Amino acid sequence: MKTNHWIMFLFTMFIVLFSTFVWHIEKVDKQTDENIKAIQVLNEACRSALAVADIDETRVFAKEETRVAALDKFKASFNYGYGKAGYKKDDINYMVPCIILVDDDGFYINYSKLVNGGTVSEIVNTTSLKQNWTKIYGNYIVEYHLSNVVEITITSTGRVIKGTYTEAFEKAESPSALSFMGNEKDFNEEKNNVICSITEENVNYYITTHTLTNNDNRKYQFTMPVADDDRARLMDAPSVIAFVQSGQSSTSAGYINAYGFAGSILTDGIDFYEGIDSNGSKYYHLKNCENLTINENNNTPKTMDDCAADGYLPCPDCIR
Repeated sequence: MKTNHWIMFLFTMFIVLFSTFVWHIEKVDKQTDENIKAIQVLNEACRSALAVADIDETRVFAKEETRVAALDKFKASFNYGYGKAGYKKDDINYMVPCIILVDDDGFYINYSKLVNGGTVSEIVNTTSLKQNWTKIYGNYIVEYHLSNVVEITITSTGRVIKGTYTEAFEKAESPSALSFMGNEKDFNEEKNNVICSITEENVNYYITTHTLTNNDNRKYQFTMPVADDDRARLMDAPSVIAFVQSGQSSTSAGYINAYGFAGSILTDGIDFYEGIDSNGSKYYHLKNCENLTINENNNTPKTMDDCAADGYLPCPDCIR
């Protein structure tokens, strides 16, 4: 082959490779934009669902009518948001494989599944029974709540003890199997680990098996924040968590996936503390935030609205 032919071949190959590279970047950028839109719509839908929670009760989603109303609000907000964002208005049952309503003593999972009815397949939407956060420690079964309340069942006698973890631990005669309950830090760490791991396991199952638009069989992994102080941020109070995957766009290299996670936490009844950092920036924090130093000037807890009215912004580390 002559030199000019080699040059032409190399030049043509460079154009092909460069074009493919540019196309890949455009594809990634498009997917990123789609994901941002998906998360924005989903986050607003989660907030709408929380707006009907029964905040005067410890268990804000205990009543079936409250759960139905919350899911209706979520779906109405979601459909409106996707239409407003310029998406094709697909059936929400295809796009949202699960909506998690997190209550003080457990969580409910709303999901969709495709049921084969012979000649016609039908999408069925249903909500699970309440899922509890329980773990077995030898002769003891402990059911955790978001609050410091626990329920201890002694399997050898069938005795059930319910109360704050310190009270329940004492009434159970301080068994060594539950020694972590004798220390506040150890208890909170164990409680957060149990709540997060059980929630993660359920969410991962539903977002993979009930994502009806998952054409290329992708495996999704939902993980709570891993920092010790932040791991259970969405588990500090009742919340709504959801996952979305809109219709995938087929390309020669696979599918463009618009997907996202979002969650919204109920802030009523949660205390916040105002603080000014070394740069003079004003933020409000959760009490256990590592960026907060409580002194005589800021030891009064406030609501989120009060902090905002005072000109403070949410701390980017402890409040999302």
